[in-house]
Amino acid sequence: MFAAAHYAALVVFVVSCWGWGRGVLARLAPPPRRDAWLEGAAAVALGIGLFICAFQVLAIFGAFKPGATLAVIGAGVVVAALQLPSWLRERRALRVDTVAAPWTYFERIAMVALVLVALPALVAPLAPPAAFDELMYHLPYAREVAQQGTLGIHEWLRYPWFPYNYNLLYAAALQVGDDVLPHFLNALAGGLSVVMIYRLGMLHANRLTACIGAAIWLGLGDYSNALIDMVVALFVLTACVSLWWWRESQPVH
Repeated sequence: MFAAAHYAALVVFVVSCWGWGRGVLARLAPPPRRDAWLEGAAAVALGIGLFICAFQVLAIFGAFKPGATLAVIGAGVVVAALQLPSWLRERRALRVDTVAAPWTYFERIAMVALVLVALPALVAPLAPPAAFDELMYHLPYAREVAQQGTLGIHEWLRYPWFPYNYNLLYAAALQVGDDVLPHFLNALAGGLSVVMIYRLGMLHANRLTACIGAAIWLGLGDYSNALIDMVVALFVLTACVSLWWWRESQPVH
């Protein structure tokens, strides 16, 4: 039940992020090379960024409270529900034009290896906080913001002023859950990067390359803490994907 409750909370947050993110992306021109999973991961990453901005505005005005946090999340779920029918129609249209290549023997082996590498990453976020950095300043700063509902300078912290914006998501998690829930937000960043790497491998090479790339990133990631390393990588990767989409959409003269 402990794991189910935390993964259920993560699913609700992902749906809300996707709702806000797709609400923005749907108003832009679609990328030239369509891929539903890559676009979905980018929408969630964009939604995460929008959540950070919203929480920062709330914290600046001292209104970063559990009620406001739940309201922003709930609104994102509503936005996602409103967009779901059009997204499903779009998915069906893309699937009609897609012909999946048969799986080779080595591709099947690579996918099995990827799944085996992913299993520890699914369990790792359930661990209690134990990493030095998260106990020294990431979670203590997030706890102060969550309790006070505002940004501040706390002299007793290792870093009294700690403007790592992703920690605002950790603060929101502490408002509505326990100190394990931030681990899932950190793991979410790593998981989104894995999805993007896999889909980029599929678009530019083949399944074997996609599985190898995704497995390497899974193996390098640390999913048992509430740090920001994988978050930075996610936003850099999302920026690169966005730049690639923009370059692909430029008219050729």
